[in-house]
Amino acid sequence: MNKEKIQTKKVAGVSRFFSIAELMMRTGLSRSSINRQIKAGNIPIVRIGSRILIPYSYLETLQSTAEAAVMVKEEKNEELQQ
Repeated sequence: MNKEKIQTKKVAGVSRFFSIAELMMRTGLSRSSINRQIKAGNIPIVRIGSRILIPYSYLETLQSTAEAAVMVKEEKNEELQQ
């Protein structure tokens, strides 16, 4: 049986899904950490055959959450300095 490589759809040159390896590179998380979060239901996945893909929207949400946390921390630091 000849296996074909599954191509993810792209919108404006950006893939709509990430592999676990790509998420590892973008977040610095280990494979085991990502797998634990997937198993716990904290990271949404899409299965295509045996391939596990993470929606791009998850990374956007993660970035937004991180940016909000940084802003709150900066605001607290400013309040403490006053």
